[in-house]
Amino acid sequence: MQSIKKIIPQFLAAHGLAQPLRARQVVAAAVLVLEKLWGPERAAYIEPLSFKEGVLKMQSASAAAVQQLKLEETRFINELNRHLGERAVFKIYLKSKGF
Repeated sequence: MQSIKKIIPQFLAAHGLAQPLRARQVVAAAVLVLEKLWGPERAAYIEPLSFKEGVLKMQSASAAAVQQLKLEETRFINELNRHLGERAVFKIYLKSKGF
């Protein structure tokens, strides 16, 4: 008899749910890590959008927030991966929202 720890991932993969679930976990974790690093008020300027194949896509209407996150990209990725318990995020794609 298999353990539930093995059955659930197999079920999710067999039904095409593993990747979308992982993407949601990474996006949610990105919000938490940004809030930890910047505080909730500053973190609110960055919106994580999606995650696929190691790339986390984010956007912001604030050019200053985009610039700050670019400066802290390595630190943010390291903290995010530490939070996730694995090296899942390799790169961040930032874009400005608006014009």
